[in-house]
Amino acid sequence: MKKFFIVICIAYCGTNLLQAQLSFSKSNLQQFKNTKTYIVLESDMFSEFNANIKKAAELYWKITPYEIIGQSEFAKLCTQESNVSFLTLVEGTYSLGKSTLKVNLLTLVIGDKSGKIDKMREVISIPLATYDEDGESNSYGYKLAGIIKAMHYMLDTLEEIDLSPNDLKTFLRANRHEISQQPLLLTANDVASDVNTADKLKKVYPDKFAFVEEDKIEEAIYKNESKAFVHHIGELDNWSFFVIISCADGRLLYGNYRQAKDSKSMGVTKEDFLIIQ
Repeated sequence: MKKFFIVICIAYCGTNLLQAQLSFSKSNLQQFKNTKTYIVLESDMFSEFNANIKKAAELYWKITPYEIIGQSEFAKLCTQESNVSFLTLVEGTYSLGKSTLKVNLLTLVIGDKSGKIDKMREVISIPLATYDEDGESNSYGYKLAGIIKAMHYMLDTLEEIDLSPNDLKTFLRANRHEISQQPLLLTANDVASDVNTADKLKKVYPDKFAFVEEDKIEEAIYKNESKAFVHHIGELDNWSFFVIISCADGRLLYGNYRQAKDSKSMGVTKEDFLIIQ
């Protein structure tokens, strides 16, 4: 896959982290809106993606007509390049220093006659999770519906505005003051160690929040509640990436990316909570 994202928008090249950038084409977006989208299931019948995407798509995929297909159907359709788009899960590999990092990536592309994903024009891609040393990815199924909502929000918003490479953090933080109006749902894995308990967090963040189990976040997303959740994709070497998303409509409320001092400083930090007040 092309080495760029929309939500996190960090590009890797060789061993260096380049300046954060949006890679977004309005012409691709306009063409995409005239397609039928095929949502491609994984071949693994126990896939976390398969178990959650059908319900999420039925409720929240509104931007184009869609159909859910398997790998065999994808093989037949993938060479079409007219009025066809695909939403599929791919594995992205990145090199950082001496580390090779794998990312579970949800990508939306327009069909190409080659039938190859890396040749298809990308509309938008969102990293879902990183893989650990055993090849297992972090859990993301409980928030997949919220990520689909966020994808819709970005497709609608990015059509109306122009973003330069320097505008990314401004874009991710434009709605941060709305977080105080929406109780923030957190898991211990979403935050750094300096704010990973209610007592610690209360000292720096006066607004409503709750440490909850993943199923409570999933419930809030499907009930379209006026609450927010964190999409933290896991550890990328010593880089930490996350975005805070509204459960109700997928609005991006805040996001950050930075080099972390160690594993204890991954996720939302004390400094982030001070910013979003």
